[in-house]
Amino acid sequence: MRETVPKAMTLLYLVLVACFGSGTLAQSLGQIKNFRQVEGTEDTITLGWDFEAGETALTFYTLLNVEEGFETNVKCPLESCTTVVDFLNACSEYHFDLTPHFGGATVGNKTSTTGHTSDVVPGMPMNLEVEGTGDSNTTISWDAPTDNPACIGEYQVCMRLEGETDQECFNTTETTETLDMLQLCSHYFFTVKGLTHLGGLGDEAATDLKTANGVPGEPQDLQVKEWGPNYVTVTFHDPLTNPLCVDIFAFTWHDHAHATLGDSSSTTQALNAQRCDPICENTIAPLPPCRNVTISVSASNAAGVVGIAASVETSTEDLDPSAPLSVDAKPTSPTTIQVSWTGNPGDTCAYEAEVCWIDEVVFDEQCQDIAVEGDGSGIFNITDVLPCTQYEISVVFRSPRGMESDLTRLVQATADVEPNPVIDLQIVDVGPTDVTYKYRMPDVNPQCAVDIKDKYLDVTDNSLLTEAPASGRKANVDSPMSTVHKDGLLSCSDYYIEVTTLSPTGLESTVANVSFTTESAPSTQPQHLETHDIQTTSVVLEWLKPKENSRCVTEYKLTVSNTTTSNDYHIPASRDSPTKMTYEVDDLSSCTEYKAYLTAIASGSASDPAFTAFKTLCP
Repeated sequence: MRETVPKAMTLLYLVLVACFGSGTLAQSLGQIKNFRQVEGTEDTITLGWDFEAGETALTFYTLLNVEEGFETNVKCPLESCTTVVDFLNACSEYHFDLTPHFGGATVGNKTSTTGHTSDVVPGMPMNLEVEGTGDSNTTISWDAPTDNPACIGEYQVCMRLEGETDQECFNTTETTETLDMLQLCSHYFFTVKGLTHLGGLGDEAATDLKTANGVPGEPQDLQVKEWGPNYVTVTFHDPLTNPLCVDIFAFTWHDHAHATLGDSSSTTQALNAQRCDPICENTIAPLPPCRNVTISVSASNAAGVVGIAASVETSTEDLDPSAPLSVDAKPTSPTTIQVSWTGNPGDTCAYEAEVCWIDEVVFDEQCQDIAVEGDGSGIFNITDVLPCTQYEISVVFRSPRGMESDLTRLVQATADVEPNPVIDLQIVDVGPTDVTYKYRMPDVNPQCAVDIKDKYLDVTDNSLLTEAPASGRKANVDSPMSTVHKDGLLSCSDYYIEVTTLSPTGLESTVANVSFTTESAPSTQPQHLETHDIQTTSVVLEWLKPKENSRCVTEYKLTVSNTTTSNDYHIPASRDSPTKMTYEVDDLSSCTEYKAYLTAIASGSASDPAFTAFKTLCP
């Protein structure tokens, strides 16, 4: 413990200070220099310092371990000294105060420093457990080790699957982590070790988890290896999702034109890991000739639950299809023509029908392949046709490998359609309060778009700014690009423009839209700057946003000054800031008059300042 200085010595010291000044007396005492940590171990810290002697003789030092509240006397008459502080905790920081003592019970100036004990490998984490069944809610948790827990900077968590040597590891500073990467139907082994700040690994805790049963995912990379008149051989890889849950693979085939004709029971077998290393292979047979078929492969678990199937399309050998027995067409809506045909029920090679149509306005021929159903008959709806236009329609049967029948043709007229939306709606120029945008009239049925309706939505406050009247603006179908200018907007705001075309009868197209943000502009000064809750050293200032361009304010600069000092405070702001702002200044002097100036910073410029004055309370 530090010795108590006698009252007589204290009085003598005060007399000397009064007579000669504190500087003269301080100069007669020696000074501690370069107080520092020299080295450290896991339970000791060696401290060193230099001593610059004065006129008064040094008798001893007192060394205080601040954290432990332990003080000891150190004697060292040398110019450079060291001392060892022991019985300390590993991996810890300590603060030390060193005070010189001189003859006549005179105490010198205290000097402080910090020291660190070295790292020690931590012990084994305690109470390691995994809770869950392997789904996304599975967690691993543990408690800090009882040995050297302070030495842990983070933990290393590792896991591996049963039968494998590779493991996946990650580091964490927490003692609970969610395991969202586990595979179901698996047996995992986990280890957790403490990791020191210098990278040393501690003793490991270990546990394991058998995850729940799951449904295997879709088999990967399904491909056709070869085919013949009545078989198809496919190859594939295990699913990426829950591959360890696969019990068997099931193979089915589907006829595009005639629904499902059957499953090949001979192609269902148990999974053989060696057989699928590196790839699985299976032959599906028997299959009918002249077919486009879909081969599907699915995996199921031991409980028989089937996962997502992978599919691939292929075909068997072809024969020439016969032409349709009859073809008919009729309009079913202003934008649709229904085409129907009758096939030969005995013709199994009529796999698909190609329906083609061409208009008499732009002579744009389009074709569509349609799967032929059971007896060869079918229906197809031609959509997006031009209004008031005759179409030439043709139907031809095609085999899976492209062999075609004779062509059957007919002519059918269409009706009106509603207009299509504008195209290439885009922003041309944006200012603080205006926007210019442009668009093209629709390429499809432009003659049906006779009016334009524009709608402007202020997204920032979710309000409809304006909407054109029902008559809108007359569409100019002869102009390749239309340009529109809109003013009266708010600066620094998000807007949404919707443009709709109108037909002669008022039918509306789908909406074309575009968004933009108006540019920044300087704001006016903050409003109604007032003071609240004035205390001895603090005050709360309150104000309202600027009247103009408040959404552009990025910062408020508050200057608080008295007759001797002036301080600036920078208060962040955004367009989402509340209308009423408050800020507390808590570093003021009591009983002092202050002036406060507040400016809004927007678009790189400061507004005119708002002003108020106040006086802090007296104690």
